[in-house]
Amino acid sequence: MAAIDTVQPDITVVKTSTLVNFLLALSSEDLTAAGSEGQVQLTKHETSKTDVVEFFNTLEDAQTEKTSWDT
Repeated sequence: MAAIDTVQPDITVVKTSTLVNFLLALSSEDLTAAGSEGQVQLTKHETSKTDVVEFFNTLEDAQTEKTSWDT
């Protein structure tokens, strides 16, 4: 039996991310109750992989990680 060559298509891996700043939606009472830690969510998306969700205390920290991930 002869071997059959298969050609795998080129799969482009795309890495993107989404930031959600929950601090913007919290009233001062909500912020007191919920706290400010971990209120900035970064969701990392990559082709053919499960999303990864991370939480940060500041928008600046999340933005730094987002920039690193997206490039």
